[in-house]
Amino acid sequence: MRDSMVRVAEEEDFAAIGGLYSQVGFRPDLIDDVRLVCRALGGRAFVAADSTGVVGASVGLPLGRTGWLGGIAVSPARQGCGMGAELTGRTMDWLSAGGAETLLLHATEAGHRLYTKLGFSDEGVCLQMNPSPDGFPPVCDPTDIRDGVAADLPEVLELDRLATGEDRGPLLRGLWPRGARVAGGGSGLTGFSLTPPHGPAVGAVVARTPGGGMALLGERHGGVALPAANSAVLDALVRAGFTESARTMRMYRGPRPPWRPELLHGLFNLFWG
Repeated sequence: MRDSMVRVAEEEDFAAIGGLYSQVGFRPDLIDDVRLVCRALGGRAFVAADSTGVVGASVGLPLGRTGWLGGIAVSPARQGCGMGAELTGRTMDWLSAGGAETLLLHATEAGHRLYTKLGFSDEGVCLQMNPSPDGFPPVCDPTDIRDGVAADLPEVLELDRLATGEDRGPLLRGLWPRGARVAGGGSGLTGFSLTPPHGPAVGAVVARTPGGGMALLGERHGGVALPAANSAVLDALVRAGFTESARTMRMYRGPRPPWRPELLHGLFNLFWG
């Protein structure tokens, strides 16, 4: 990597990372997610720096036996010299040293070849869908929906584990119940939604049925990130005039998580899933 050095990012590096993301065309508020991951959720950012400043970045979010990589970017002037591989490898090593047996990421078309070389396998396409001016279609579902409260968290964690095959407790505990909504009557919780602090997606929406998922989605405004394999919800969004604005390939390295994409009606974003 010539004169570049990869190191752990410091607080004063975040502004430069945001500038790098602007250079490569990432969404403007991705740096806010990076700050949240590093400051409140136990994550870590790495940067590649040379005499000109920060020229590369990557971020890891540990979730027990799984770990997410994201925000991987290299300055256009420094691409093609192995910097992306070194940053990714450093983040992978950190997550694995912390106990992550499975590593996960969302690969753009530009990064897919690199991640394949690093041992990641394709798992499924994920899409960012943006609404038409008419918004969501009418939802005819009797689901009872209310604000989430602290006492809902055990059921939320159980349902989220069923849907994702991961223990996202560190993430959910860090965000719950601000902006949370839950679905279900006296028989127990059947779904939940949790608005992310930043980003274009309506947030995590997990539900046992398409109707319940759409009812929760119908309360939100903005784009929806979701697995393409959740065809019931994707078809409903397309019929309502939603259009695709971005797509990634969800990839994994290590034991494949037993996730159930048909229960994932909304992802936090195309950074940490």
